[in-house]
Amino acid sequence: MLWLQGWQEAPEVAQASRQSWLRFNPDWRVQALSLPDLTNFLPTATLERLNVDSIPPAAASDVIRLELLHRYGGVWVDATTICTRSLDSWLPAQMASGFFAFDRPSPDRLLSTWFLAAQAGSYIVERWCAAATDYWLGRSEHDNYFWVHNLFANCCRVDPNFRAAWELTPKHSARHAYHFAPHSPALLEPPTLAYREDVTPPEPVMKLTHKLAHFDDQSLMATLCRFGRGAAPDDPPLEADASRRRILVAWYGAFSGHGTIGDLRSLETVTANLVGVGHEVLHATAAELNLPGARRVDWRTIDPSSVDAVLFVCGPILRFHPWTQELFAHFASTHLAGVGVSLLPADDPNHSNPFDRVFARQGGPTRYGDVAIVAPNPVDRRNRPTRAERVIGLALRGQQGEYGDERCRWQETEAVVQRILTSAAEDGPLRVVTIENHLTRAAMPANAIEAQYGDCDLILTSRFHGAIAAMRQGVPFIAIDQISGGAKVYDLLADLGWPYVHKISEADPSYLTHCALALLQNPESDRLMAACRKAVKDANCTLTDLDAWAASLPKMSID
Repeated sequence: MLWLQGWQEAPEVAQASRQSWLRFNPDWRVQALSLPDLTNFLPTATLERLNVDSIPPAAASDVIRLELLHRYGGVWVDATTICTRSLDSWLPAQMASGFFAFDRPSPDRLLSTWFLAAQAGSYIVERWCAAATDYWLGRSEHDNYFWVHNLFANCCRVDPNFRAAWELTPKHSARHAYHFAPHSPALLEPPTLAYREDVTPPEPVMKLTHKLAHFDDQSLMATLCRFGRGAAPDDPPLEADASRRRILVAWYGAFSGHGTIGDLRSLETVTANLVGVGHEVLHATAAELNLPGARRVDWRTIDPSSVDAVLFVCGPILRFHPWTQELFAHFASTHLAGVGVSLLPADDPNHSNPFDRVFARQGGPTRYGDVAIVAPNPVDRRNRPTRAERVIGLALRGQQGEYGDERCRWQETEAVVQRILTSAAEDGPLRVVTIENHLTRAAMPANAIEAQYGDCDLILTSRFHGAIAAMRQGVPFIAIDQISGGAKVYDLLADLGWPYVHKISEADPSYLTHCALALLQNPESDRLMAACRKAVKDANCTLTDLDAWAASLPKMSID
């Protein structure tokens, strides 16, 4: 929730709103933000692009809510809403599409924006946010007060995937007895029996207004504000949160010259999630990297007793990897968890599991979804220029020594890919783009790497995160697991329901060539979107369990 001018200046209805959300949702982090707070939650480049001082305050609030939901997921509430029951008691049943808003406040608007809920990686929020960004380029005024509602309607009209997601969203009317227009005369009158303070409203959220500067203590407005405040009129200090922890997030990029685009996106996801729920977050990154709300540190200088937990994010955990083993040894005395990691089988000589708790995508007691798919700030996609040539991107892993030379059939995989390219070139104009996922070797920013994926019509990859990057950009892919018998690529992608995932030991080059040519003609967008939805859902389950674990940690850090 947001009051741009600062909560000390907020009117009574906003104070009652904040108190109601705190009171009914003790297990949620309520972020009551003002304009200066946004620097802790949004990247500098985003704030500069938004330029909220140059557009009307109501429009700035609309843009900010979309940016925050895009980056963090969660729930946005206007500071004129009153919560009447816990979110956990009703909201999960409404999240079939990963998004929820109250339906049809008027016949000409599809949804209300005073309450929005979204899982991390929501397609609806991503596309809506991108449309809002485009809308305000070169503008300082809107052309219609309901501009943000009109953008939503336009996305529904032109984007079949957007429309399908909204149609999947359960409909709960925004028009009810506790939804009041900005200047409703009923709010200034005494309450009827239906609105007594001891009557629990049937709707989970009330919508009031901040435009009534003066109202009598016996009015309906005052009555509903008292309901919002509850028995305890004084707000608890927002800083006093018993669930707040100091957490260090490490990754392969903690070591100079290491890290891939998939590692980085996983770091961004986990860091944003921890910041969003209110933890103090440090991130161990060797290169210069600014993550909103988190502080970059050199992990070697961190006293293990000064943090409540260390999370290692993404990648294989290997016994003979000297840098990771040094890091794990340094923090052996604190709580150590792995998120989105792969563990080799226990009988493998390179097996290692240094974690107290592991949210492993592979090799753990429970399989968790990889979190890179829901990283914030994806490249704006799907607006590819019309062109005569087809573009195929190659994201190939090359040799993988951790599996042994006998099992790693990378040369055979690349031969199959070359056969596909030869046939595609015979079928018409073709451009091939080689994509390097390793951040140092690529020598370009992470967003530029993803933009390469987004510029392609088809991706051929032997990398797991090559397939994830393709899905993030809405590009069809053929993934080949180059490890004999199958390993990470097949193991993690096959369950998503996308049929173009193969083991090299079972791959038929002629069939793969046929599939590639077919996907260049028909990208099977619906099927790809379904696979992406499952990956997003699995990633959100990982983050939910990670949140519960972090909140359960004993608080050991030194303030």
